Amino acid sequence: MRLALALGAIALGASLASAQVNRFTGGPPPGVPVKLDFDNPAVATGPIASNSPAFTAAGIVSITQFGTFTVGTDTLTPASNVTGACLVSQGGVMSVAVAPQALDNVGAGSGWEIQLAAPATTFSCSFPDQTNHSYSIELFNGVTSLGVGTFTYTGGFPGLPDYWTGPGPFDRITVKINTTAGVGLDNFAFDGVAPPVAYCTAGTTTNGCTASIGANANPSVAAASSCLIDITGVEGQKTGIVFYGLSALPQPWCVSGGTSFLCVKSPTFRSGAQATGGTTGACDGTLSLDWNAFQAANPGSLGSPFSVGNKVFVQGWFRDPPACKSTSLSNALEMTYVP
Repeated sequence: MRLALALGAIALGASLASAQVNRFTGGPPPGVPVKLDFDNPAVATGPIASNSPAFTAAGIVSITQFGTFTVGTDTLTPASNVTGACLVSQGGVMSVAVAPQALDNVGAGSGWEIQLAAPATTFSCSFPDQTNHSYSIELFNGVTSLGVGTFTYTGGFPGLPDYWTGPGPFDRITVKINTTAGVGLDNFAFDGVAPPVAYCTAGTTTNGCTASIGANANPSVAAASSCLIDITGVEGQKTGIVFYGLSALPQPWCVSGGTSFLCVKSPTFRSGAQATGGTTGACDGTLSLDWNAFQAANPGSLGSPFSVGNKVFVQGWFRDPPACKSTSLSNALEMTYVP
């Protein structure tokens, strides 16, 4: 008989650790949804490309199989927790199959590589059609391995899922079967890096403005997508800058008086000065920064070169002569680097 495994990470239940990779059991962790279930939405059976839209729509850049897959006599059976379609190899070709269709034997040291579109801290997937065998999970941040976990799955039907985590965010997972077995993949679950998050408190300017910062996306290590920072609600017809650091810091801007907070810890790195535009005495000014262009123009800037999972903390500063220190500050923004 076969049994479905699940692999991933959560600080629940019992755990095992191997080379900075931990396995936990005890049920699905909160905030880690199933992103790819081959039944919901349904994925057609048959060969599937490594960059299939079924993968990319789920936040997975690609899934590829590596090593040796050989035709045997094994078939998918409902009794082994095969509840629908799953990812297998058929005739050495990565495919989607359902019971009672055949699946290849995965050779010892063979398996799959999963490339995520954004870093995660928790990963889980089910392994239909197998039990009582050894497997390994290796987690990567870019090209850097965060560690390898090697475990033996044992149990009866139905099997409780396992979850995996590493010492930091990861964007690539290899799943290796250490003993030849007929096994597939299904029910990929993983969390993801939050979009840019605003924090801290904006000061109220002389004319009652509260500048608010935001960004369209997290920055990309490869500059694969835009990262545009905008600060709105700024005093019109003033001069300002955008600056960043590598740590957050809520601290009053002035010893006494004033309502602004310095939300980014020193050391910091600043953009060039820019005019806020808008109307004098109104709150229709703006500050903006194209993060990719800014970093390309400053290759030696604070924190560079950045890696997946690195964080930056960004804030706006602008002139406000009647205020303390003759300036006011926006709130701040936490951004996390993605691939």
